[in-house]
Amino acid sequence: MGRLQSRLKPVQTESRQTPFTEKGGAPTGGQPPMSEGFLALTILNARSLARRASELRLLLATAKSHILIINETKLKEATRVEFEGYKSINIPWKIYSVAGTGTSVYYRANLKVRNIRIVEESLCELIVLELHTTAGWLTVGGMYSKSLRRYSNVIGTFFEENCLSILAGDLNAKNVSYGCETTNMNGTVLEDLASSLGFSVFTSEELNHYADRVRADRLGLFLCSASISPLCYIPRLEADIGSDHVPQTMLIKMTMNVTEDLFIGYNLVNMNWSLFESYMRDSLRNVVSQPLRSRDDIDNLDDHLRSSIIKFLDVYALKNVWKPKGTQKRMNSKLVTLIRTKVPWKIAGDVGLSQSNAA
Repeated sequence: MGRLQSRLKPVQTESRQTPFTEKGGAPTGGQPPMSEGFLALTILNARSLARRASELRLLLATAKSHILIINETKLKEATRVEFEGYKSINIPWKIYSVAGTGTSVYYRANLKVRNIRIVEESLCELIVLELHTTAGWLTVGGMYSKSLRRYSNVIGTFFEENCLSILAGDLNAKNVSYGCETTNMNGTVLEDLASSLGFSVFTSEELNHYADRVRADRLGLFLCSASISPLCYIPRLEADIGSDHVPQTMLIKMTMNVTEDLFIGYNLVNMNWSLFESYMRDSLRNVVSQPLRSRDDIDNLDDHLRSSIIKFLDVYALKNVWKPKGTQKRMNSKLVTLIRTKVPWKIAGDVGLSQSNAA
């Protein structure tokens, strides 16, 4: 398979210091310590989300995932499973569809998200969203597919339109190049797509899919564009949740830009809302009259809107300052004298205590 085989070939080293990809690849190949400087993307095939909701809540708490892609949710149209602090996009389970088993993407509620799109076919489910990061807008796709040959154009369009992108999920693609015992039809199609589109395939070093006690392979995959592959670390396995797929988390070395509640820290009890309405109308009059020709225009409008709100609040809304009630600002002098004689502590002035070596 030449260059493509090298691109897909998994690491065969205990140190985990070598990336999958031929060019670039993970900065270290191993897993860095969790920190705010990384995006955590988790994928899993739940085989019924409702039955494993409690396990997934624990998973989110331990993996600290920014994004969670779940295949085979088997959630019906009116059914929702909520996780605190996360928003979701859902493709419901279509009972009589061959592969319409439901796909959901959960993302942290404070992330800046735009351009949500859905592809819903009988053998393919795809949810796409864009996230604002320090590296720019990152396009993330959560996909489930039974036939990559039939829907190879979906993957092609995804990577052709988005240079900074990750497509992840259960693609039912087996390939000996990344550790499977055999290569199936989907795995062959994936080879051709990786070669023509230039993306790299990441999966865990350990087996992550167990069809039964005998057969095991790797089905959970991360397809990463050439521009983002050097920032990606080899996926790690999370705790088993009872499905035949073990969850995987990939860390990407980039920071997410988050939205903040603009009104936190302000006292709005006596807020003059009529004045606020008038102020915002004047502030936005010149801006909204201009046509929005691009995504950048929308982002600039969002920045202007948030800036205008902050300026008004700073002038017309009092900041909330917490003042504890019923406490003395200075310690009673008699109490200070008593403490000095009874307790081996050194008094720092008359307002606090600091420990010293006991005599």
